[in-house]
Amino acid sequence: MRCAECKGRGLCGLSRCPIMSRFYARAPVRPSDHYQGAAPSVFVGSHGYPKVSGGPLMINDADNPPDWIARGLAIEDIVGIRARTIRGTAGTGRLTDNLQEIALSSRPLDVEVRFVKPVA
Repeated sequence: MRCAECKGRGLCGLSRCPIMSRFYARAPVRPSDHYQGAAPSVFVGSHGYPKVSGGPLMINDADNPPDWIARGLAIEDIVGIRARTIRGTAGTGRLTDNLQEIALSSRPLDVEVRFVKPVA
């Protein structure tokens, strides 16, 4: 693969570009302004350091990459799982304790999140 050279322009000759496959993934979710379910991990951004934003990563599928390999998922399926991930964000000052609890938990915690705008 020559992904570093091609950068999604289709010069490598592959039938589906690994870089562009996220854009082809369809997220079969209805737009909603709230989410209730498991949050297996957290996301902490780096933009605007030291005032970064973070929040729970909410995903319906198990966030366990070794399990994906054991199930024999193709790269398109894994990209689809990641494309369906919902990321809640807020200033980390307000949510630091909650994010630490989610990050340190051995099992996904149930969360309820309300969004200002509907997410799709």
